[in-house]
Amino acid sequence: EESTIKIGAIFPLSGSNSDNGWHAVNGAQMAIDEINANGGVASMGGAKLELVTADNLSDANQCKAVAERLLESTDLTAAIGAGSSAFVLPMLPVFEKASVPFVTAQTSDSITNQGYKYVFATAAKASEWAQTQIDFIAWLNESFDLGLDKVGIIYENTEWGNTQGQSSVDLAEAAGLEVVYNESFPAGLSDASSLIAGLKASGANIVIPTCYTQDAKTIKTAMDSMAYDPVIMGGGGGFLYPAFADEFGDD
Repeated sequence: EESTIKIGAIFPLSGSNSDNGWHAVNGAQMAIDEINANGGVASMGGAKLELVTADNLSDANQCKAVAERLLESTDLTAAIGAGSSAFVLPMLPVFEKASVPFVTAQTSDSITNQGYKYVFATAAKASEWAQTQIDFIAWLNESFDLGLDKVGIIYENTEWGNTQGQSSVDLAEAAGLEVVYNESFPAGLSDASSLIAGLKASGANIVIPTCYTQDAKTIKTAMDSMAYDPVIMGGGGGFLYPAFADEFGDD
């Protein structure tokens, strides 16, 4: 009889980060379908993979309990998740205690620097993420003589946002750019007008934001309402997702 390898997938399937969560779950299911259609896991006698999903409700306070319930109810071989570094961190001790490998694409440095043996990250760390953004700004200036020299850095006040935001400041300054605005904001921003007013007053001609889709849309809407049109150098988060492009079209 063929064995089945159950992989937990804990993502935000409802709430403010649900677009992110569904992309991840659908992508994982596509990969599993392809593996299973091609004979399963060859090194394990053709064992088939099964994705077992759980909703963390886009709420960091719920994540530990969601992980515990999934482990109690399902014989998991491993798990993936969780849509945000803030959702990952509360779950790490749960999987470590259960000796179940947990693999994430989230980027906070704190995920892998705590000494856990069963935690694995596949992406660049948040402290390293902004380097490509800074390199791209340099390329834009060299290629098109845009004169982008005054940087505004805004970021959600979370583990991921604070780490990546500070990294953006450090790397921008090291590249000889002037950081004229550096401000965090609460995730789930209802009104970005004061944030954008500060950015506009600072003279920032390029903005590096760190946030998810809802806040990305709120920020862009406020920029439009104030006729403030800097270059936006998105780096992960909400600027990657179709919902942002759907909202603003050709912009």
